[in-house]
Amino acid sequence: MKPWSFDRSLQSGLLMLGLVLTIPANVSAGDGTLKFKILFSQGSIGELYSRRYLSEVCRHIKRTCEFVVVPGKRAVVMMQAGQLDGEIGRLDKFVQLTGSSAYVKASPSYIDRRLLIATRQDNPAAINTLDDLARRPIVIGYLRGYAYFQSVAERYSRAPSFAVNTIDQCFAMLKIRRVDACIYDDLELTDASYLLLQAGELRSTHSLEKTYANLYLQDKSRALLPAVEKAMDELRKSGFEKELQGKIFSNHRIQ
Repeated sequence: MKPWSFDRSLQSGLLMLGLVLTIPANVSAGDGTLKFKILFSQGSIGELYSRRYLSEVCRHIKRTCEFVVVPGKRAVVMMQAGQLDGEIGRLDKFVQLTGSSAYVKASPSYIDRRLLIATRQDNPAAINTLDDLARRPIVIGYLRGYAYFQSVAERYSRAPSFAVNTIDQCFAMLKIRRVDACIYDDLELTDASYLLLQAGELRSTHSLEKTYANLYLQDKSRALLPAVEKAMDELRKSGFEKELQGKIFSNHRIQ
């Protein structure tokens, strides 16, 4: 597998957190700026993809959009209070759990998320499935957030676990043996964490579960739904979506 490399012109966009997206001069913005929260860790390929994807959706609907940098829990409060216009990267199961009418889903889902387990190569215990986690007295690391809480705390509550903020942190703990396994999804990989997997000291399972990330509008912005879904459809049909995935993910998503 060839070394992973971000498109540097795209990667530079990650330094623009919280700044308004640039809209071409010949595109007139609608009424007001739309504020969105990205539900992927800063610096991850999921964030990079979501940022570029939503940028193009905003261009198609001729609106100015900005990304709001707040914790995920705070974003939920802001969505329910109408202080955000939407979120990108949120899971259906979480929205169903909240029972909130604030979330209006743009269909279909814009990207899939693949759940995996990373362990050390020298770990004698074969950990290839989620059930293996429950059968062995191992310490688990997982990302903070509903998707990982559901995978670890709800399903394997008897296993010790650490909640971490980033995959990089979990892999670092794995290397020094503070945890025996990391549960993660491949869209949370960063440049550093992917290189750790490629170095040979750690190994990862194949995809264990697949979930789908969605673009949600806040109920106050419901009127934009037809335009947003039309833009998403045009991005698929034009080949933009496939081209962007190839450019950002290359062949480095875990199958």
